[in-house]
Amino acid sequence: MAALNTPAQRTLVISGRATTIDGPERATSVTLLSGCGDTLAIRSSSTGHFHFRVPHHATYVVHFEQAGRLTKEVVVDASQMPLTRNAYRLRHIRFNVLMEEGDPSVHLRYANPVGYIGFRPRSGRVNVVYDYAMETSTSEVR
Repeated sequence: MAALNTPAQRTLVISGRATTIDGPERATSVTLLSGCGDTLAIRSSSTGHFHFRVPHHATYVVHFEQAGRLTKEVVVDASQMPLTRNAYRLRHIRFNVLMEEGDPSVHLRYANPVGYIGFRPRSGRVNVVYDYAMETSTSEVR
């Protein structure tokens, strides 16, 4: 696989913003993990914006972490992303993530990635799935 976060032919831009309900916005640790094991960690801007340039036609997990907030992950599966007429055109996937307050005494966390962004194999249409199932260290909460 080509190196992460480098300009390359058939490039995918994964970008968006990590926000909070109560503001003010704060920088968030954002880590991108590729399906082949490459990892790229960045700090979002002070307003929560993040931006990665990666090779397309791969699957990535974007991990969000902020002090005092519940950690979240979003899967971006671009393996079925349709090619455009200009196959070398830059493609974009943009999404926002709401960072919710967490109580460290409860040990509550999301059981799975909170979002999945992919493409339907035949049509190439975007497919978005949410999963907000939560669990503690001993039981699952829905």
